Amino acid sequence: MLVEQDNSKYTTGDNLSWKEKQALKALKNNSDIVIKSADKGGGIVIMNKEYYISELNRILSDREYYRTLKEDPTIPFNKTLLELIDSGYATGILDKREKHFLATPHPSMSQFYFLLKIHTNLEQPPGRPIISGIGLLTSNLSAYVDFFLQRYVLKLPSYLKNTTHLLSILDSFHWVDVYLLVTLDVSALYSNIKHELGLLAVDHFIQADITMLNTHFF
Repeated sequence: MLVEQDNSKYTTGDNLSWKEKQALKALKNNSDIVIKSADKGGGIVIMNKEYYISELNRILSDREYYRTLKEDPTIPFNKTLLELIDSGYATGILDKREKHFLATPHPSMSQFYFLLKIHTNLEQPPGRPIISGIGLLTSNLSAYVDFFLQRYVLKLPSYLKNTTHLLSILDSFHWVDVYLLVTLDVSALYSNIKHELGLLAVDHFIQADITMLNTHFF
């Protein structure tokens, strides 16, 4: 016996009114504002375009972390990377699949933007700089290196996965009255890590791993 199924109850309707859709369209087409996600806590931020540009200029004017380049370095960097990949493939360190994954023949240029830290200041919130690396020259290379470094990061005594992980550690910790629980916020955390010291730390744990072969390639 065939039974006709009633699919009417599964249909979905538009949950926005005509006025609401018109309001969203007006916001989208308004060239005087910039709409971005908030840095923390969810939600969105609608800001004046002039404020967005002024905050961009403030961040990028910090010559300790940023400087103006005379030309796009992507092409010479890409040539150097392809030579390194070819060397790794020729010596057997990389297989054909890895070589294809790491090579980016036509990389895109990274995009710089920022998210507002409204949790620190609602009147004049500072921006948290973000560099989008999607399709960038080193995007796949970063993922490749991260794959090998995960085994070391997870074993570090300072490693914290998330808030739940921290709470589980505190739950087993013997607390006494003289202890204080303190939080802090580091400005420009990754930019403040010296490349030389970071490489030394990575090399220390790789060299201690007897299972890691061809460490010179890293």
